[in-house]
Amino acid sequence: MERRINDAEAVIVREIFQRCADGQGVKAIAKGLNARGALTQQPNGTGKSHGWALSSVRGVLYRRTYLGEIRYGMTKKRDAWGQRRTSKRPCSEVLVVSQPAWRIVSDDLWRAAHARLDSAQRSYLRSTSGQLWGRPATGLKSRYLLSGLTRCALCGGSLIGHAKTNTKGKSTRRWSYYTCSSYSNRGPSVCGNCLPVAHGRGE
Repeated sequence: MERRINDAEAVIVREIFQRCADGQGVKAIAKGLNARGALTQQPNGTGKSHGWALSSVRGVLYRRTYLGEIRYGMTKKRDAWGQRRTSKRPCSEVLVVSQPAWRIVSDDLWRAAHARLDSAQRSYLRSTSGQLWGRPATGLKSRYLLSGLTRCALCGGSLIGHAKTNTKGKSTRRWSYYTCSSYSNRGPSVCGNCLPVAHGRGE
């Protein structure tokens, strides 16, 4: 089977890299693509919304196939004891094969986009004192216990927790709520459900 570049999809890939190089974050890129109905893959499984997501945009930006490279042996499936355990191989053990006919993104555009990604990561780490904040795998320490467990009635996307601070005069009130992840991350063109669901009393 011969693998060929889909010209229509290649245009979107180059646009994503260019938007990133120009300073847009993955969320802004996803919303921009969805707003104009840009070509996207069909979602896997039921209950998933159509349209670009943050993860799909990020996946494009890190896929070296678009540089005309094929990488073999990225992971190994057994540990030193022969037990089944998937892990990444060291870069020195990965076989890289050049496929110029598959190239979609130039070296300059790749470097420009990744310089922007690296800069954003450094800024994030400075703002968190070097800590990678995120939801624990078990979710037990999450402030929003219903995140990922409840669904939007309009599109079927999961509800995620948000917090907003309102300042009036000298008083400050923090309000926590749930909102549709498709609306929040992909934009109103994917889901128009902008209604918040209160998480609890404001602080």
